[in-house]
Amino acid sequence: MSPDTTNAGSNGTTATASPPAGSGGPPKQSGHQEGRRGLLRDMSLSAVLAGFVAVVVSYSGPLVIVLAAASAGHLDTAQTGSWVWAISMGSGLTCIGLSLRTKMPVITAFSTPGAALLVTSLGTY
Repeated sequence: MSPDTTNAGSNGTTATASPPAGSGGPPKQSGHQEGRRGLLRDMSLSAVLAGFVAVVVSYSGPLVIVLAAASAGHLDTAQTGSWVWAISMGSGLTCIGLSLRTKMPVITAFSTPGAALLVTSLGTY
């Protein structure tokens, strides 16, 4: 027997319980719609600018080192562009995915020490 039904007697019939009085109002929105409205409600110019500054700082520092590593490894323009594109897309997609999953801002970036290691070792390979 489901929780919203009650037994009406020994004749085997069931009656559906009606919702309590005064519980009317707008129907509940799905979690997806509530999340989108919450995101738009929480968005402000200062939050967007703070996020933009954080992304630029976490992206541009290691990018310079990656470009130096590409130069040290004698990579051509197509290889360097492909490398930067892959790093950028991977970082961007993980930022978006983790931020949506955790419902808080998450910034992923390539490792500055890892990029610096590439500067010294990529030239020998």
